[in-house]
Amino acid sequence: EREAARLSQLLEERATQLQILTETVEALQAAAGSGDREQRVVTLAAQAATARASESALERRCAELSRDSQRETARCARIESQLASAGRDIQSAEQRAREAAAREELAREETSAARREAASGTEELAALARRCDAATEAKVAAESREASARAALEKQHARHLEQLTAEREAAADRLKTAELNAARAVQVAAGGVVERDGAVGARIF
Repeated sequence: EREAARLSQLLEERATQLQILTETVEALQAAAGSGDREQRVVTLAAQAATARASESALERRCAELSRDSQRETARCARIESQLASAGRDIQSAEQRAREAAAREELAREETSAARREAASGTEELAALARRCDAATEAKVAAESREASARAALEKQHARHLEQLTAEREAAADRLKTAELNAARAVQVAAGGVVERDGAVGARIF
């Protein structure tokens, strides 16, 4: 852009010089008469032609620079648009990053809460396990006491049964002895009656 401005200013200066040369040539041509003036006119005309050629070259160069400037302007506009899009992408990425950080923080809090809950649950399970162990030990102790009591009762029942059996056998023996004694007594009594009857019969005869 600075080059285009410089060339544009130079083109204006050359155009002014060309105009001055042209006016000078026209004035000299109008007042031409001597050989020196004619030579001067020819020189000025040549300078004017050179100035016109330089002006044309400058115009072409200005046109090229103008096109280059337009292309650069368009490129800058595209770059600015790309930068704006990149800025929006960066803002969107930063927003997603903030949201991801918030989700990560929430996940950490939830994980911490879950760990605390798991620790509490573990303590409760440990307490429950201790209660179960205590209940199991109490059950084993009760079963042991029950088995001991059952064994004692069975022994006591066996001793009682043996005692009853012995008493029953002793009673049976006593009963048998009494029966034998009774039978002997009956026999003895019967024998005495027979003797008395015999003695009476003898006295009769």
